[in-house]
Amino acid sequence: MTEPAEEQTPLRVTDCPSTSVTRLVGRPAEEIWALISDIEFPAAHSREFLGAEWLDGASGPAAGGRVLRRERNKPCGE
Repeated sequence: MTEPAEEQTPLRVTDCPSTSVTRLVGRPAEEIWALISDIEFPAAHSREFLGAEWLDGASGPAAGGRVLRRERNKPCGE
C-alpha cells in the first residue's frame, strides 16, 4: 500500500537512489547496440545528464574505454 504523498520520505540524491528494469525488446541487436552505446543519447532525455565525451582518443565503446560526463548533480561517491 502506498503512503499518502505528504507522508512519503523525500528522495535525495545523497541517498544514491537507483532502479533496475528488465525488458525483452523485439529489435535487432545492432539497432539496440547503436542506442545504448551512444553516450550522448541520454542527454536528450534528461534534465540532469548534460552529455559526455570519449577520452584518450577513443571514438566509441571498447574495453577500458573512459568517458568524461557532465551532470547537474554529482554522482554518488564523489
